[in-house]
Amino acid sequence: MFIVTPKSSAEQVNRTGAFFRSSKATGAGALVLQASDEGPGFLASKLIADGSFSDYMGIYAGGTRMPITEDVLREGRWNKVRFAQKYPPEVNIEGWPRIIRVVLAKGDLTVDDIALFLFTQVNLSTIKEVMKILEAPMERTHTIMQKWGYTGSACIPMALDDAVREDRLKTGDNLIMCASGGGLNMACVAFRW
Repeated sequence: MFIVTPKSSAEQVNRTGAFFRSSKATGAGALVLQASDEGPGFLASKLIADGSFSDYMGIYAGGTRMPITEDVLREGRWNKVRFAQKYPPEVNIEGWPRIIRVVLAKGDLTVDDIALFLFTQVNLSTIKEVMKILEAPMERTHTIMQKWGYTGSACIPMALDDAVREDRLKTGDNLIMCASGGGLNMACVAFRW
């Protein structure tokens, strides 16, 4: 299930940083899961947080280091998403396969056991490279960026919904969802559909 909101968060982006990537991030999404008597749906997961990228992107006002003041709000620079530096491409190109392999091992799965891989929909060339590293064909992933652009954290629920609507998953198929976000945070989960 996903919900798309017409309200753009583009107003929340500071376009004056050293690096700015145009991003509307206009989606909203959620997955609703329920228990089943047909066996486990959740198979394995892994979360990673790496604060060494905290200066690359973020909202820097609002904590103890920089409290929100009238001056901060008036300036409008530190209380909005700032793309201060471009993330190196290897962050996802190396990170996604690494975290996927951890999840596969925890779930006693192989790449060949996965019917569909879904990734943060930020860069098609990165997804192609990751699928190549995993030695899996592009037919076993699904993208939506060509339809709706980058939709922020909603991209994976939206990609899943789109894949289901296109009959890309059958009952009993294994699915990997792998995401990364600012800071740096990375997450991966394996489910049986």
